[in-house]
Amino acid sequence: PVVDNPSHLREHFEKDYQLLSQQITESEQCYIWLYQLINHMVNKDLILKGFMNTNEKVIELEKLLEEKLIFNHIESTANEIKQYKISYSDYIRKQNQEEIIDDFIDEISQNEHKYPLLNFFNVTNIYTSNPIDNFHIRLQTIPYGDQIYPITTFLMKRLHQYANIQYMYPIVTFTNYLIEKFNHRIKRNDASETSISYYLTHGFDCETTSRLYKDFIDAWYELNLKEVRFGCQSVNFKLESSKEDFATNTKLAMVLLNTTKDESSILLAACLRTIGELQNEIVNFFHNKIINDNDNQRYRRNAIPIQSIRPEHT
Repeated sequence: PVVDNPSHLREHFEKDYQLLSQQITESEQCYIWLYQLINHMVNKDLILKGFMNTNEKVIELEKLLEEKLIFNHIESTANEIKQYKISYSDYIRKQNQEEIIDDFIDEISQNEHKYPLLNFFNVTNIYTSNPIDNFHIRLQTIPYGDQIYPITTFLMKRLHQYANIQYMYPIVTFTNYLIEKFNHRIKRNDASETSISYYLTHGFDCETTSRLYKDFIDAWYELNLKEVRFGCQSVNFKLESSKEDFATNTKLAMVLLNTTKDESSILLAACLRTIGELQNEIVNFFHNKIINDNDNQRYRRNAIPIQSIRPEHT
């Protein structure tokens, strides 16, 4: 039983501390937030009379701390850490009557006469913080965040994969242009033997081809895919050539989609299929969770069909 293990609370605390440090952008400072929580534990509504001599009593205490203490302060973790540091800095300054340079760098203290340009040089945030990571951590610390922000939570869990969707348009634009340009006007052998670079400098429309190719190659080398599928075939997404040498080392057939059994463009087709499925996952989640969720009218009242979204809705 829990009560027979005298180190239970310590083990539980250390486990929670490790978890908390992973949920805060400045993990080495999460102990400051715990100081704040300990200060709040003297409040009357956190006092339980009696002895913790049963498992139920221990669980009751843990539940009380979670509901009254953790949930009430988890959303303001960063602010409470900074406020606690400010209070501590004020206390030290009153004792020593001396300002510490670290307090100015951490934006805890200000002295416009001594450091007039410090406001324009934010050392703590410019290079050391990732806004996407910070936002994800903040989202994870919101109680019931997956219910309050279902779409955002869904996207953030696999953001590195869904980020590939933004590159679909320039890839499709270029391949559609090639299909229209070469439809029934090029032999399969010619497409398999001639490099892309040839068509970037030859032909009356080579300027248009070059412009669309530039957008294509920029998007192609931004894709974050490891394995793509087309039907029952799996293909590893590997970029053998550098971005600068791609046009020279790659044949036109690789980017010219066709319906024959020729597998030269299988990588491109599999990429488009994979990205399309990622896009469909988002659409299906939106319809199942927001549009067709009969149990939650809150979502349905604010739902807008994807095809009806306008700039003013965002």
